[in-house]
Amino acid sequence: MIKNSRYKDLIQTDEGGDYIVVYKGIKKDRTSVYNDKFKYLVGETYETRSDDCLINRNSYGFGAWDYENAKNYCDELIIQVKIYIKDITAILPDEADKIRCKKMTILT
Repeated sequence: MIKNSRYKDLIQTDEGGDYIVVYKGIKKDRTSVYNDKFKYLVGETYETRSDDCLINRNSYGFGAWDYENAKNYCDELIIQVKIYIKDITAILPDEADKIRCKKMTILT
């Protein structure tokens, strides 16, 4: 899935496997725009359920994008997140290549 997307050139590798660093737009208080369950703190890793959004348009899971689309989503605070390729459940072409994933680590 990632190999055929705009994110393919961002792939890096570490001891955990292949990953990408992308962006997430969140509120100034470091919570999600739609759900304040998670407070996104630097260095923390978060997990949630995530589905294959290409099948289910009422999708769930963490969302992330390139910088511009993260900013368009919410420009209060743009953070960098690390997502392992194995944790990506879908990339949504109809939503500016929005990434849906089940796990991510906050970098900034």
